[in-house]
Amino acid sequence: MGLPQTQPHPWLLILVLSWLRAIRSLELIPYTPQITAWDLEGKVTTTTFSLEQPRCVFDRHARATDTVWLVVAFSNGVCVKFLLMDAEGSPRAETRWSDPITLHQGRAPGSIDTWPARRSGVMIVITTILSSLAGLLLLAFLAASTVRFFSLWLPEEAPSPEQLRIGSFKGKRYMTHHIPPSETTTLPVGFEPGLDPLPSLSP
Repeated sequence: MGLPQTQPHPWLLILVLSWLRAIRSLELIPYTPQITAWDLEGKVTTTTFSLEQPRCVFDRHARATDTVWLVVAFSNGVCVKFLLMDAEGSPRAETRWSDPITLHQGRAPGSIDTWPARRSGVMIVITTILSSLAGLLLLAFLAASTVRFFSLWLPEEAPSPEQLRIGSFKGKRYMTHHIPPSETTTLPVGFEPGLDPLPSLSP
């Protein structure tokens, strides 16, 4: 059972012929696209790549209304070239094809080995030391917090005499006694306790 044959549309043939005529008249510019030389992260990834911009490449051929297109072809690698297109959409000039650009190949998450034995010995030692220090700091913090908490609830001890500061005064408590006037005696002038009274000079 064969496939039904259909006649191609006339406008499709005209479009193909116009493209062939335009391609034959393209001017080849001696420029090869290449990956940017800037030290950038991700110049080539699994799906993208960064190219040098074609500055001053089409100056002698471009008009104010022309645009520059990038043509990408896939095979074992990715090859690109620049096309100069006029306002009507027809190519006017082209560059050379670039060298094949090999994109990075991604890996399935299940194929990545995360076992610690795959890590270097230095990394394991550093990880162990940091974990131990973190544990010690946590224990010290808990101990200091516990001591501080209990010190707030313990009664304060009275300071000993040796702990009194210089210049402080500690006096004994005493009681005063009232002596009635009838029991008081007038002591002669110059009398001191423990001495005999002075002899009287009166006859």
